[in-house]
Amino acid sequence: MRTPNGQNWNKKSEHLWNLFIAVMHFPQYHHSHNDLWARLVLEELYRFGVRACCIAPGSRNTPLTLNAIKVGFDIYRHFDERSLGFFALGLIKTSECPVVVITTSGTAVANLYPAVVEAYQTGMPLIIISADRPPRLHNCGANQSIPQSGIFTHFSPRSINFGCPDPSVSPESILTDIDRVMVDQKPGNGHVTHINMMFDEPLYPESGQDKRDFSGYLSAVNHWCASDNRATFDRIEHGGATDYHTRAVSDSVAHHQLDSFFARPGFVVVGALHCDADVQAVKRLIEELAWPVIVDSQSQLKGMPDTLSSMDLLLAENGDTLLRRYTELSAGECNLLQLGGRLVSKRIQAFIESRPWREFWVVHPGEYPLAPGHNFSAFIASAIPQFCDKALAALANLKSAVGSDARRTTGLSPSLRMTLLRAQAELQGEIRAWLGIPDTLTEVEVFKVLIPRLNSAFNLFIGNSLAIRAFEMIAGVYNYPSSPKLIANRGASGIDGLLAAACGSAMGNGRVTFCVLGDTSLLHDLNSLHWLSKLNVPVIVILLNNGGGGIFHHLPIPDTDLRRDFYTLPHSVNFGAAAQAFAVTHKCVETLSALENELEDVFKSPKHTVLEVRIDPDSSYQQMRTLVERSAYFIRGKTSSDKDVLK
Repeated sequence: MRTPNGQNWNKKSEHLWNLFIAVMHFPQYHHSHNDLWARLVLEELYRFGVRACCIAPGSRNTPLTLNAIKVGFDIYRHFDERSLGFFALGLIKTSECPVVVITTSGTAVANLYPAVVEAYQTGMPLIIISADRPPRLHNCGANQSIPQSGIFTHFSPRSINFGCPDPSVSPESILTDIDRVMVDQKPGNGHVTHINMMFDEPLYPESGQDKRDFSGYLSAVNHWCASDNRATFDRIEHGGATDYHTRAVSDSVAHHQLDSFFARPGFVVVGALHCDADVQAVKRLIEELAWPVIVDSQSQLKGMPDTLSSMDLLLAENGDTLLRRYTELSAGECNLLQLGGRLVSKRIQAFIESRPWREFWVVHPGEYPLAPGHNFSAFIASAIPQFCDKALAALANLKSAVGSDARRTTGLSPSLRMTLLRAQAELQGEIRAWLGIPDTLTEVEVFKVLIPRLNSAFNLFIGNSLAIRAFEMIAGVYNYPSSPKLIANRGASGIDGLLAAACGSAMGNGRVTFCVLGDTSLLHDLNSLHWLSKLNVPVIVILLNNGGGGIFHHLPIPDTDLRRDFYTLPHSVNFGAAAQAFAVTHKCVETLSALENELEDVFKSPKHTVLEVRIDPDSSYQQMRTLVERSAYFIRGKTSSDKDVLK
């Protein structure tokens, strides 16, 4: 008798071998090669830290479904793949871990496309495992067979196409392929990974069927089977796969360049920060800098002391604002440092694009600079904490060189920052006084009463279109006691899958989640109300019902009938009946006092609720228009009184 490796075998050897098999972490007995390959793939993903698995029902993916249960994933199920994909995105954003989605074959895979696009745009490590039919059933008219390999094309730069399980294909190659696509999978710096697995019949274990011994096939990876370690991670990480790694700051920016950059006056713009480590790193850096700090909604820094949280109002009307006047006076002298992901505010983006910056550095770990104006001077593809550490070292060098506080070495910025912060505080006071007089219920009023009630125990998911525009405008005016986790789908900024993503966010970190979205957005994702009947973490949906696409009232569409028939598309959907169909509590309010009362009840005893807020779109448009005009008028007055601050 011989061992699986071909060595001589005796009774004692057989006994020792059986003992070795008995202590194996990875099971040696499986129903079929389908069963074994599914288990190999899922086990290795688990060893990479994947803990959540989202599964849509289907027959072809049975080997994957059964083994996902055995591996021990937290499993989430939904009947609609599009909703499931966005739910997985929400999980990623708050758990800060990759998430697996498993589907059957055919259009089930294609339904994930919107979520894949959003994940790609924001660097989210979404892993798709699609079950496929064997080659003999392709290109012959067989049912539910479509070309699945490469279906996500550009949006899935890391992909694997496994053929049908075959004894001639070693387990080492399977594990190596998984390791190759899983290196450096972190939110904000992740990749969409598509693993296509072909399975032929039989898909289900037969009743009474004994499992087969695959110890011989697995003998080449005994070291892996007997441990909890990944198979070849170290070899891949250090063995030349540099195209999968974040480029080091030291490779692209020399120390003297950092010293020179921070020795001049400048501004910091903070975009989307997806991980707590990024947030803390940026906080450390801006505490040491004297530069004015402009924070976007997704930065998690809205309302932080000494930051410009109301930039959308300070830049109102693109007029003669403080920032424009001061950057004109110092034309060619100011630097700009943009940290993190995409920006929400169009006004901030326009400000960035319109200034003659001396140097404009864009820093984030993606593959291309997030600078639509193409006016950047350097793109540093770096993890945010890594860059911030280098920048802090440069500031320490400056302090050492001048023998004083490093924050004093940046010339004109301290006086500029204080002037801007004073102007912001005065503007915020003006806006609060104006909004303090109860008016018609609008999107702005909803955020006015919601924001002060939130703290770090909550998630706040902001929908796209008018919801996030209203939030960006008012969030700095009304601050949280402590910052909630703010989540949005701003990669492609679509209105599909928003409720599903909010539900995933709630499960990702276990926090009560407020999801503020528009009525058209909910119509796009109505079946995600089903999640609310299954989740044990409350999700409160604040539905801004303005009778269709309310944001189109803010766009220069000249004809009222044209806007109604082709843009806003008013509807008569009864959201109360829809909520009832999914056994979800529904409340409807039409006044500000009623909204405040309902929110008081929700905060006392959170539970799944759809809180519908009826909004008149014309009143909403007029309020936001007046808010911008008042801000612009106030800033024009401030500009003339503070214009000499840089001289």
